[in-house]
Amino acid sequence: MSKYLKFERLLDKQCEDFIRFLVSENVNFSLVCEICNVSFEPPLPQDILSNFKPLSLFVLAGYTFESLTFCKNGIGFEAGFGSDNIGSFVQIEFRRILQLIMTNQKNKDTLIFSRIDSLELFEDEERMKQDHLEQSMKAILSNPHNKKFFN
Repeated sequence: MSKYLKFERLLDKQCEDFIRFLVSENVNFSLVCEICNVSFEPPLPQDILSNFKPLSLFVLAGYTFESLTFCKNGIGFEAGFGSDNIGSFVQIEFRRILQLIMTNQKNKDTLIFSRIDSLELFEDEERMKQDHLEQSMKAILSNPHNKKFFN
């Protein structure tokens, strides 16, 4: 397994551990994620979805916090949206959670987890192998004499 994937799994586990701790201690928190990586069941109406920013904040407090469940690779919770408080079950994978925030004793929001871009630190070796393979194939196919072997 590549360093990139190992590091991604470490971040996923760290995110999960933080959330499990907060839930076990009954501490409300918020999370930030890209809205395109969130699923809603039932799906939200387009007029509500269009009001979300690409990076959206979900506050887990009250019933939303109480409804939180752990799924195989993430969390799910019930929340109400829009002026009519339309209910939906929200699911987010740990891998898609970018930040976890809680309010400290001085009533100030404090960042307690922030996902960093693993590709900034480690190259995805599997993707690099695939890129090299594609480059090699292009080089082979660029020679007209080799094309007869692939038709």
